[in-house]
Amino acid sequence: MAEKSETKNKSVVLPLARIKTIMRSSAEITNIGQESVYLVAKATELFIQHLATEAFKQDPETTDTLAYGDLAEVVNDADNLQFLADVIPKKIVVRDYLRMVRQQEEEKERAKQQSLQEEREDTDS
Repeated sequence: MAEKSETKNKSVVLPLARIKTIMRSSAEITNIGQESVYLVAKATELFIQHLATEAFKQDPETTDTLAYGDLAEVVNDADNLQFLADVIPKKIVVRDYLRMVRQQEEEKERAKQQSLQEEREDTDS
């Protein structure tokens, strides 16, 4: 039985002790079996592999590096990865962000002005 457990551990790259610590941090979990830790580790590795594979497809010319932008694009494009949008957001330059904020403020101001104008027209009639 000990040999089987050692074989399992070698097929997982992520540190099982760290994963067990993370799992224990949940208040709802009281007992954690070794098999559960192994399965979570293996599933996590497969998920990371899937995410990296999809990110590599974003830039077919690059075969040896994985860029943050490629990961962010995969997360942004794939519906089933939207839960990662806050963790891996698309990078944006401050200048572009400020321009977007300004545009939103202008749109709000226009809507406010339009609303006031409609109220004046209603009171005039």
